[in-house]
Amino acid sequence: ALYAEKDKTKIQNVYNSKIKNKPGNFELSLLTEENIDKVKDEIVKARELYPTKVKRLVLGVSQRNVISFTTTVRIKRINIELKITQKEIEEFVSKIVNNSRQEILSEVNTNLELLNSDIIFTKVDGYITKEPSGMKGTTLEISIFVNFINSDYLEDLISFANKIGLDLVTIA
Repeated sequence: ALYAEKDKTKIQNVYNSKIKNKPGNFELSLLTEENIDKVKDEIVKARELYPTKVKRLVLGVSQRNVISFTTTVRIKRINIELKITQKEIEEFVSKIVNNSRQEILSEVNTNLELLNSDIIFTKVDGYITKEPSGMKGTTLEISIFVNFINSDYLEDLISFANKIGLDLVTIA
């Protein structure tokens, strides 16, 4: 996806295109002249459709090039009189992500980077809540979705964006 600045605080999606990849376990190198030329051609088309200078790029990754994992973990809190803090939640989520990475690494022989993660839901003592910070409870439960990507493949994506000459906003 290509983005153009509308003003200092807003950007607008102005063009979407795909580069067809062959299936593979992170083996595809995106840094082919053909792919770079294709994206540069797409930038020209985007600039024709939208006169604002196109500056930003979002790269989407096919599901076959990421390892996704959803897990739900429930813990008993040690001191139930203390309110749940944001730091406690962040540490809990970090442990879940690291444990997920270790579980995947036990099955896959590759270096992995976290591409993105998102909390699906949180519960305190069985009750779903959007914001557990400040609540008290004996049990904290968090369900989290994580996407991991091969480190070398991630580097290829970043190099690809650099060769095109646009600011990489995110990889999704």
